[in-house]
Amino acid sequence: MARGRLRDGDRWEHGELQTWVLELVRSHGPSTVRDIHERLSDNHPVAYTTVQTVLSRLVERGFLERELRGKVGVYSTRRSDDPAAADRVVEELVGRFGPLALTQFVARARLDPDMLGELRRLVEEEPKEQ
Repeated sequence: MARGRLRDGDRWEHGELQTWVLELVRSHGPSTVRDIHERLSDNHPVAYTTVQTVLSRLVERGFLERELRGKVGVYSTRRSDDPAAADRVVEELVGRFGPLALTQFVARARLDPDMLGELRRLVEEEPKEQ
């Protein structure tokens, strides 16, 4: 997993850099390696090649997609209706963050009445046999 030095000399925690990078792409929209590197370097100096590696791994794991614009790769968040992809992402988040991930799902759902209604319906629904 990518690890870099923070300004105060501490190391990146396991997965923390990936989380920062993913959040930067989500909040700023389609971004190049240079865009993300510059945004990270404002507060957390990290090598350009480390950012490049993290972005590639996020593409491999299905969190981001990469589009070539000329010779430059542009990274954006991936939206998918693929249940298998959603299952991988949820498994990763719940496996890494446990109950905190569930708390964040609920907090996000509360921002959208339709999503909150769907969450309530799913919780109350009888489990399907697998």
